[in-house]
Amino acid sequence: MPGPHTHEMKRPTRISARDAIIALAFIAGLIGVAILLARRSSNEIDARRIYEDLPFDAAQADLAFQARVAAAFPLQASEDALVRGLSSEGFREASPRRMVFRRWVTRSSLTCGFDASVAWEADNSGHVTALKAHYLRALGCVEKE
Repeated sequence: MPGPHTHEMKRPTRISARDAIIALAFIAGLIGVAILLARRSSNEIDARRIYEDLPFDAAQADLAFQARVAAAFPLQASEDALVRGLSSEGFREASPRRMVFRRWVTRSSLTCGFDASVAWEADNSGHVTALKAHYLRALGCVEKE
């Protein structure tokens, strides 16, 4: 019989292979979610539409839109990825290698049009080689009050 100062050694509990796989899958899932959330928070394009919250000044809005498009779709990206990305933003094909987004907003008695356009060139292997983006809105129009 062990005395008051004697410690019994406990055997480590064995984890079944099935339980270990379930635990690893759960941990991998948590890591995947964390990576996805980190990517989303660091990518401005995911955080808001590519054409929203642009500066009030028309020239600055156009430059900001151009910068967002260039960041989201760098040269040498695949043309298919560009088309899929713009489509997910609400852009529609206007002509071959040109997509547009148009939105009309009515506030009080003023109806405002907002137009975003992206045109590109691609090489024979389907990689974007040139990209032109423009954002226009009617004078005096703002997206939010």
